[in-house]
Amino acid sequence: MSLDDQQSTAGSHGPHEERKGARTIAGKLLAAASLFLLSGGCASITKSKIAFSEESTHGEDDVVVYLYRERNSVGSLDTWSVRIDGDDIGDLKQDAYMAIHLAPGFHAIKFPGNGFTSLWLAGVSSTTDGTKADRVYFPGELLQGKAGVVTPDGFKVGDMTYYAAPSRIYLMESEAGEVRFRDSYYGGQHLGLLVEFNAKPNQPLYIRCRGGEIAFLTKAEAMKGLATMKYDMPKAAQ
Repeated sequence: MSLDDQQSTAGSHGPHEERKGARTIAGKLLAAASLFLLSGGCASITKSKIAFSEESTHGEDDVVVYLYRERNSVGSLDTWSVRIDGDDIGDLKQDAYMAIHLAPGFHAIKFPGNGFTSLWLAGVSSTTDGTKADRVYFPGELLQGKAGVVTPDGFKVGDMTYYAAPSRIYLMESEAGEVRFRDSYYGGQHLGLLVEFNAKPNQPLYIRCRGGEIAFLTKAEAMKGLATMKYDMPKAAQ
């Protein structure tokens, strides 16, 4: 059969056959996408069987940070590659926690880039006299128009937009220096959520990620979920 004959035969299929072929291809693509999402969703849940247990400190100048991730549909397919002070700690999956030992002082942690929705600051001081903010902050509260606005519970918030570039940084920081929060955008792209926290000797910190919510919790509040988590071992402990 000549090339002209092949092209003639190929072009002889009617609209019904073309629609049928298109439906078949679309069906295969949909099935493949569904399988990918299902496999990704399953992969985001920890397979660890190690039950929660409290860590002992490694001397006087040691802080244990309990970082845990509750199951939530928001960002469920995203891998949370935990980075503290720029160091790769490991991947934290849903229904799991890490116990990370740090030296006292400020440390910066990068949270998943699946969109910031709220920040709960129950376990940190908001003022120098020890006032604690036991409520949830939403992004709208950070859009105050200028830096330096102070909330009733002592957190300074601000929204700074630089004219030289389409960059916006949402700020929140404690008068007591406990937490400094930044959620940055550049050119319409979300660069991610960065939180600097003050680790104090022999005072454990409890940080929860649930969907787009980041929470610094008291021990009593954290244990409601943390006690059911499984241990995801950081790379340094492997």
